[in-house]
Amino acid sequence: MWAQTFEREAQDMLALQGDIALAIARAIHLQIRPDEEQRLARWRAVDHDAYDAHLRGRFEWNRRTPEGMLKAIAFFEQAIAKDSKYAPAYSGLSDSYRFLDLQGLAAPAQAMPKAATAAKQALALDDSLGEAHASLAGVLYRYEWQWDAAEREFRRSLELEPNYAEGRRGYGVYLNVMRRFNEGVEQLRRARDLNPLSQAFNVEFVSALYRAGRNAEAAAEAARVRGMFPGVRRRLDLEVAYVYMQQGRWADAIAALENETPGAPPNAWLGYCYAKVGRASDARATLAGLHEAAKTRYVPLQTFAIVHLGLGERAEAFTWLEKGYEQRAFDLGAVTIGLFDLLREDPDFRDLLRRMGLARYKEFN
Repeated sequence: MWAQTFEREAQDMLALQGDIALAIARAIHLQIRPDEEQRLARWRAVDHDAYDAHLRGRFEWNRRTPEGMLKAIAFFEQAIAKDSKYAPAYSGLSDSYRFLDLQGLAAPAQAMPKAATAAKQALALDDSLGEAHASLAGVLYRYEWQWDAAEREFRRSLELEPNYAEGRRGYGVYLNVMRRFNEGVEQLRRARDLNPLSQAFNVEFVSALYRAGRNAEAAAEAARVRGMFPGVRRRLDLEVAYVYMQQGRWADAIAALENETPGAPPNAWLGYCYAKVGRASDARATLAGLHEAAKTRYVPLQTFAIVHLGLGERAEAFTWLEKGYEQRAFDLGAVTIGLFDLLREDPDFRDLLRRMGLARYKEFN
């Protein structure tokens, strides 16, 4: 019914994408806003090797492994060396630095300032790049604790690129951290729908359903995901374990948590559950394992607090929470979801939330 041929030089690949998008939109009589048309027409020429290195970087980053994250950084730096004005490479570099703590490769204080610098450089080069706004948003909430500014950046990202799956995933996780669980479910559902073959996106969606208390939906979705990704069983077992803990089913929680990935640091919540059923020696062994792991990799500081709480050692737990606050070295989900559910009435924890800027939100009251 409609066909058109397009030819451009290889270095104009991104401009070619814009040409094709505009031509298709016009052929199907789609109304394009003036700002959208300007963005599509604004693509600048990019070095072919820089574009190739950027694609390789995103591939490695999407693996979500320590090895992949380090390779991603190398590829994004290679792209920048080839073309220092290529904004997407800076956004990818920011995302990679922002994930180093999640892979146990660096403490937030070592990696997050680099992530912030790279995200800001991407925006300085191209403020219309949705992924760069999402990159900055991740730093703003995970490290700088600028909650409102982070949401503005996530929303701006999705205004610019509504189909950017990673932006929706990041916004959904942010909403869960902020205890806006049903909103988080919808963003993570849309992210999963945009990237249905991603194991990480599917698992994040299941996790969001559990966090929202929609356990029947979560169980059905988890069964589907297990069928798609046989190797994902352990991660989903962890989500079920958190439900068991909320229900006081400690033995069931322990059974699920003991399926942890081989070679991973001990799970602090497993130590907590051991303590709750009177297995104090096993809880202390978990704590010792966390300290041993921390000699060779980054371990979020609230993990030590969790085990001490299980053992009834409140003073030690809050010593670790205070260290985490000072170093901004928290896994925020564990603090605003897991620990909040345990300590929401504790005056010292309430003070911690106040200093983090969270106590003013109704979801934390």
